[in-house]
Amino acid sequence: MRKHWMRDYRDLPEMRNSLRGLLRCSVHHFINDGFKWSLYPLLPLIAADFGLTYGGAGAINTAYNALLAATSIPFGLLAQRFGEVAVLTMGTVAFCGFFALLAAAWSYPVFLGTAFVAGGGSGAAHPVGSAAASAAAPPEEIGSFIGVFNFAGDVGKAVLPVLAGLAAAWFGWRAALFALGLGGVLAVLGFNRWAGSQTGAAESTADRYSDTQTDICSREAVPDCGLWGMPRLRAFIVLNLVGVFDSLARAGVVVFASFVLGDKGFSAGLTGVMLGLVAAGGSLGKLLCGPLGDIVGKRNTVILTEVLTSLAILAFVRATGLWVFPLLVATGFVLNGTSSVLYSMVPDLVSEDGRSQGFGIYYTVTLAAHALSPLVFGVVVDLIGLYPMYHLMAGSLLLTIPLSFYLRVDEIQPALGNQN
Repeated sequence: MRKHWMRDYRDLPEMRNSLRGLLRCSVHHFINDGFKWSLYPLLPLIAADFGLTYGGAGAINTAYNALLAATSIPFGLLAQRFGEVAVLTMGTVAFCGFFALLAAAWSYPVFLGTAFVAGGGSGAAHPVGSAAASAAAPPEEIGSFIGVFNFAGDVGKAVLPVLAGLAAAWFGWRAALFALGLGGVLAVLGFNRWAGSQTGAAESTADRYSDTQTDICSREAVPDCGLWGMPRLRAFIVLNLVGVFDSLARAGVVVFASFVLGDKGFSAGLTGVMLGLVAAGGSLGKLLCGPLGDIVGKRNTVILTEVLTSLAILAFVRATGLWVFPLLVATGFVLNGTSSVLYSMVPDLVSEDGRSQGFGIYYTVTLAAHALSPLVFGVVVDLIGLYPMYHLMAGSLLLTIPLSFYLRVDEIQPALGNQN
């Protein structure tokens, strides 16, 4: 059993710098994910104001996510040149600013275009934020830091939509969006001013851990940085494939769960509450599976959680009555917990300079899979039926096991020699 990560610091200032770096990234993730989900309770009001159909309302979410996915790699490249903190701040401020400008949209096309541009600013939050969070971490505790970073985004999803809904109920949806956007800009700039007087964790990691950590490209086993700063390119490709299967299942389970619950006799209101259980379990999974990977090994944790996810999906579709409730929490836990471990493996496979780019590529690939999942599994449902589709989904997750074994110990070499 490893010691708690706080004991690995050589002095208190180093601990403060790392925690400050983690907190900075988590604040950005909280704002970006929370604002995105804040649009959901406002969509009926926006649709009524502009006279939209359901398709028109759904197009708002599509427009937002389109540029978000497209800018992940460019923001990663910018972070390599200008620094992770600077690019993360630039992206979040731009996102919040355009989010506030949504309140001034005088027509649906203008609203749609503004949402599209706002999503582009949010594209920095995940790849660059993950890179900065991993850089802030002690070398063998990256999974723990990534877990907290992911958890912060889920807290934003839970808190900010409530505030947006209450503000819209009192003052209207335009005032709610403007207040959120302006508040986000002030929060980011104010927090950066507070944290800016200290050494940025992402910029000082190499110096603080120079006696225990070396860049992957400088190790004797890896004489050069390989293609695109990825000396373990084959392993990185395999990691992306595992992420694709995991993302397909994560989106598919949630999108079609309401149909399963309706078939089991649950009302629409209760179905919403039960889907909240999936989100709650997922938040705990993201928080706890990262540290679990640091303790028992990342590859072992991925295999364990994917197997448990497959079993949980099968149990969920077969369960009846009160058994559905705990199974939804368990399904959410393992379904989302795997993502924290997969994210934490990215820094192990890229050079220090290529970290932001590596996260950008990984997020682009997995976000694309997440977006395609409802379409792919929807076609499968039309062909073979709802419950057979869930069985197929559970089986597809098992394909990650042989892929995970390809991520051998000699392919993933964490800085302090963790075994995977």
